[in-house]
Order: sequence, then C-alpha cells, then structure tokens
Amino acid sequence: MISISLLQDETGRLMRRNIVRYAILAYVITLQRVSLRVKRRFPSWQHVVDSGLMLESERKVFEKMDGKSPMSKYWMPLVWATNIINRARKEGLITSDHIVQTLLVELSDIRRRLGGLIGYDTVCVPLVYTQASSCLLMLYIACFV
Repeated sequence: MISISLLQDETGRLMRRNIVRYAILAYVITLQRVSLRVKRRFPSWQHVVDSGLMLESERKVFEKMDGKSPMSKYWMPLVWATNIINRARKEGLITSDHIVQTLLVELSDIRRRLGGLIGYDTVCVPLVYTQASSCLLMLYIACFV
C-alpha cells in the first residue's frame, strides 16, 4: 500500500524507506524483550544503529528515554512513521485523505499487535495452574459421570 501511496520521486522514496524502517525497528525493539535470540543479536542500541535500522540521532533519543522510563519504547518509531505520513500529506506527496487513513490504520494495527506480543510475554501462566485446572476438570467429570 505504501509503495503506491507516495509519489515516485526521491523524496517519496526516502519517506517510504523510513516508514518501513521504523516499522521494522518497532518490531525489533519488541522482539528484544521477547526473544533471547534477538536480544543476543541486538544487545545495545549501538548494535541496532550498526545494523542500519536506527540513526545515531534516534539512538540518543532512545537512550534519553531509557533514563526516564524503563518501559518498552516500541511505539516511538511508529509515532515517527505517523509523522512522516502526515508530513507527506501536507506536502502533497500523498494525494488522498483515504490513503492517509489507511496507512495510519495499518500502523495502529502494527502497534496493537506488538503490544499484544509484549502482553503475552509479560503475563505468565504457571504450568502448575494449567495442570491443576486439568486435574480438577478430570476429577469433576469422573465424579459426576
């Protein structure tokens, strides 16, 4: 959708590239919390910069925010992508409000799904709980059948 939304000049190409880079960056930041393999691949913000997913100026913003809050900041690149889409509309690079709305809904969906992934990782259901509930269910069925 994004490839047909922005005009095909150099500015549009750079905007498309940054929007996709920000979406991938949000995904990597989320997986840093969830996946040990990704955490080993990107143990620090500098490793993310070295991979080309983050600029040095963006790393400084993340480090500054790390000092203020320990919470995950996967949403920050998505806000930056939203700003690019809004700027592209103001500059006339995106010709329709409907396209802007569609792109923003897609970014919102990415944010919702990444938040859900963090939620699944944060809330742990102990194995004992699932085993106990299974045993109680079998006992209930055995007693009343």
